[in-house]
Order: sequence, then C-alpha cells, then structure tokens
Amino acid sequence: KTNYSEVSEGNVLLPEGNYEVIFKYVGESATANNFPCVDITMHVRNDVEQKYKNKPIFDNLYLVKEPSAADKECGGFSFKRIQSISKASGIPNGKEYANIGEWCSEFANRCVQVVIKHEINNKGVVKAKVKFYNETRFPINNHVWKNPDEEEGYITGEEAVVLTPAVAAKAVVDEDPFND
Repeated sequence: KTNYSEVSEGNVLLPEGNYEVIFKYVGESATANNFPCVDITMHVRNDVEQKYKNKPIFDNLYLVKEPSAADKECGGFSFKRIQSISKASGIPNGKEYANIGEWCSEFANRCVQVVIKHEINNKGVVKAKVKFYNETRFPINNHVWKNPDEEEGYITGEEAVVLTPAVAAKAVVDEDPFND
C-alpha cells in the first residue's frame, strides 16, 4: 500500500499565498562580505491544515542604506520591519532590548503567518519572498519538529552560521545581498 502523507514536496518553489509558520532560527549573522544581517528561518507548521508542511522559509534583515533615527535605534536595521515582525509574533508592545541579538532571542518557537510573493531576481529566476508578517490565526502551537532534536536545537544570537559557497558568492553590497 502506498502512503504519500509524509512525502516531502521536494525542492519546489513555494507558491504565493499565506502560510502559518514557526520560527526555527533568528540570529545575527554576516554576509560573505562581512556586512551585518539577521537570518530568519521558519518552517511551515505541521499542526495546521495546509500544504508544504515542514518546508523551510528563509528571510533576512539587512542594514538600511540611509537609516532614520528609528532605524539607528534598531542597530541600523529597518525599524518598520522589526516592529512588524515583533507585533506579528506577539511580543509585548513597549518591550525594550539592549541590542539586536537580545531581540533575536525572543522568537524561539513563536508562530506567525507570512505572506509569500514571487519576485524575479536580476538573473531572471523566480524566487519566493516573505512580503509580510501577520499574527497567526492558530495561536495554539502543536507543531512537531520532524527531527526531535530540533526542538532543543533552537539557536539565537551569536552562534555560528555557516554560509554555503553558493550563497556567499551571491553577496553584494546593498540592502539585500541575497536578493538573487
């Protein structure tokens, strides 16, 4: 008897739409050219009825080229984007952080809804990009990590992040060095 319920969707382009996700990793990092960034890894939740369960979704925050005073208060990262992600994640309004690394530590196993849109990069390749973060419609989290060790393996802050040569080669000096 065949049973495809646990078959992965493979390396396919995530269709545009809304996805309920859980944060796996949020932490400070740097591009191959040593420009600071915040790496965000989420997984499509498997406790919500939706396609592409457990598929990873990646996003990044980069330093703003011409930061406003509010951006500077966020270490040079986009104030608006940080506030949007924080609000969607249920972080209490008014909570203060000493630095961006402390902010990153807030996301362990928090759930949000993301809006994925397709964009064509400068090489003509269509990529799935996170356009918006919204509050989850399913606040009770019963997601089960595919690998039981992953639940305890949540990494934040200054832990090492390995950039693959393919990703590192795409880094350029601008707001979004991984916009490929």
